[in-house]
Amino acid sequence: HGFGLYYHDCRYVSAYELDLAGHKPTRLVGSGERGYIAMFQFTNLELELGSGCIQRERIGIKWERLLDGKSLALYDRLLFQNFGLESVEFPVSIRFHAAFEDIFSVREQRLEESGRIHAPSWEEGRLCFRYEGKDKVHRSLSIYFDPGPDACDRAGATFRIALGPRD
Repeated sequence: HGFGLYYHDCRYVSAYELDLAGHKPTRLVGSGERGYIAMFQFTNLELELGSGCIQRERIGIKWERLLDGKSLALYDRLLFQNFGLESVEFPVSIRFHAAFEDIFSVREQRLEESGRIHAPSWEEGRLCFRYEGKDKVHRSLSIYFDPGPDACDRAGATFRIALGPRD
């Protein structure tokens, strides 16, 4: 696919995945007609947890996205809502993939010799991706979380979400 986050003919981010307790949420609606701002609504499938089960469509997720060209930043805000009558707690994981691909390689779906991609790393509370291009240009991407994650792994973060009834 050609989706992703691009800058100067380079696709910085090619995958951006969200899951709830190991399951992909169900997309309900999305709007991105203004180009630089988008809003998506998701809900959950049935979630089997060690502490019990969260019935499908009990959790609402509102995902707001703002692309700020002046500061060269993408801002995402996720709001979780419990539509049930019982408290719930579940993990939410976000994973990223950054390959710093040339736009022409992405469009033609052909593989070209690329530069050197460094393994993702966590530095001072942010997830960092780095690339040394064949063109001698060094590219990087930093991902910040607020609040910080409860757990980190190689290319993502996990948060523990706890919501009261109708919270």
